[in-house]
Amino acid sequence: MDEQQAPAPPKVSVLIVSHNHAVALRRCLQALDRSAGRDEIEIIVADNASRDESSTLDTVFPGATFLRMPRHFGRTKALNIATRTAAAELLLLMSPDVEIGPDTVRTLIATLEVEPDAVAVCPLLRSPEGDVPPQVYQLPQSGELYSLWKAPDSLRPIEPAVEPPGSPAQAVGYAPFDALLVRKIFIRGLNYLDERFGEYGGDLELAQQIRRTGKKILLVPSATATIYPSESDPVSSKAESLLASDRAAGLATFAGKHFGMIPGLLLRVRFILAALGGFQLGQLFDLVTGQKIDGSQTVEI
Repeated sequence: MDEQQAPAPPKVSVLIVSHNHAVALRRCLQALDRSAGRDEIEIIVADNASRDESSTLDTVFPGATFLRMPRHFGRTKALNIATRTAAAELLLLMSPDVEIGPDTVRTLIATLEVEPDAVAVCPLLRSPEGDVPPQVYQLPQSGELYSLWKAPDSLRPIEPAVEPPGSPAQAVGYAPFDALLVRKIFIRGLNYLDERFGEYGGDLELAQQIRRTGKKILLVPSATATIYPSESDPVSSKAESLLASDRAAGLATFAGKHFGMIPGLLLRVRFILAALGGFQLGQLFDLVTGQKIDGSQTVEI
């Protein structure tokens, strides 16, 4: 009797980290189910202890695997858990706020297969109105990190060339994890994403590591997706403080790794002094105790 042949592994594993984003997640999964070559796509949702109706979506999307985190582990740790679960050698790291086109996954894979110097590729994102919002950026320098803590949207954007249609892939410094196709072997080579980053900074770190090795991130204008405004509910002042502390921890870790121990330490001190000078005692406590979103936090968001 012939031995039963094992099924072929998927070509790509889509990893979506979600927290209380049920409406967006449903839209995101519906678009993935419409993808060309859907039978070659594995979908893994790392649900960071959502309290909305996200817990019911596994019955609606039986073709997706849902990993339920007992607490909000932050994006970095949740992605590592999903990466270790993933069966494919290509990983599409996605935000639930993104709705991909039917041919997006295939186009990204095809580009990565013919670009040996690229570790990652991303699609062109458009708003629901068809505009091209800021989406790829220059990697920040040491002197810009404090401003990023105060204003996370202050990264220097790169204007993608989108005309004429079908413009060639373009090298960019940094692309967030909104929709980023990455070679799994590269992440494994880093011993996975650095979990000193919580919710914020893991994508910055990956981009910096790609640049350090002389490899590239490419934006592919012929691959398209729609990015919607986040549906996140308003958070409490304690949660806002936690988010700021998590961002501070990520930026200080980034500074220490890539600009030196002293710049990293001085940046931490500067964050603490800013909270002290502003009489933000809750934020001061979070910064001094190193609170971040990784499952160890004392406040849930």
